[in-house]
Amino acid sequence: LNKLGQVVGSSALSFNFEVQHAFLSGVNGGGLIDLGTLGGPFSVATGISNAGIVVGFSRIPNELITHAFVYTTADGLQDLNSLITPALGFQLSEAFDVNELGQIVATGFVDGEPHTFLLTPTDGTNVADTGSSCTLLSCGLLGFLLLPVMRATVV
Repeated sequence: LNKLGQVVGSSALSFNFEVQHAFLSGVNGGGLIDLGTLGGPFSVATGISNAGIVVGFSRIPNELITHAFVYTTADGLQDLNSLITPALGFQLSEAFDVNELGQIVATGFVDGEPHTFLLTPTDGTNVADTGSSCTLLSCGLLGFLLLPVMRATVV
């Protein structure tokens, strides 16, 4: 839940509980937006910032683990693994929350071992937070120019 009253989660499609999609509600719990998946049968949204940035995880076809994602109205659903340097050797499997600095808490693996990560935008741009009624267009789109590259810290 964010300051605009938006909520995130997942919902089964057509009474098929094996096919679930992450969703984002409108302001004050308004109509739901289906965020889709990263190609597999399900996705789950777990956190949202006040600027409307959504994080969660999704199944990828032909893979046993899920992939962490980030969603914005500007860029749609993106695999967080595509936003970090591959040379790090991290595999991000779930994202749980995002703060107003664009930092994301995630879990995943390094050399097959489970770890928790703090992902921090590397371009120095912070997400705008007016503390009140900013719209997705002004806060989400302008503020989300911050995730072209993420720096990951193992915690």
